[in-house]
Amino acid sequence: EEVQKHALLLKNSQQPNSDIDEQRLWAVLLALVRKGQKKLSQYYEHRKTRLKNSAQDYSLVRACYDCQPTQDEIMSMQIIWQATINECKSQQNVNILKQHLYMKRIPKSLDYLDQLFSNVEHTLARPIYNDNIRTTLTTRHKKNYCTK
Repeated sequence: EEVQKHALLLKNSQQPNSDIDEQRLWAVLLALVRKGQKKLSQYYEHRKTRLKNSAQDYSLVRACYDCQPTQDEIMSMQIIWQATINECKSQQNVNILKQHLYMKRIPKSLDYLDQLFSNVEHTLARPIYNDNIRTTLTTRHKKNYCTK
């Protein structure tokens, strides 16, 4: 959309009676190019870091297996590696949520969670359950909901 707008400005600037400032047009075009280059360079740096980390991971895994570990040690290493992967994924999710909060946009998945909590509250309000059981479940639900 932005490129089309600037293409139209360029087309209009080629007409002899146009009032468009050529310097401003060049500044806008350069800004667009720099913006695209910034995104591309960030993507390149991210890929380069991932490739470097993958190579380091491979050499570390190779070094572990070169030590000829027992089956129990292999299982322990796999558990540790899986825990590390899970930690990285959760950190990535935290970073994404921080970015959403920074941009003041909450993802729709959180709205979905709120809907689920309201459905649970509605279900607990129905008189199907014994009053004591319903009170216990409601209290537990509110404790869990307030701590999150």
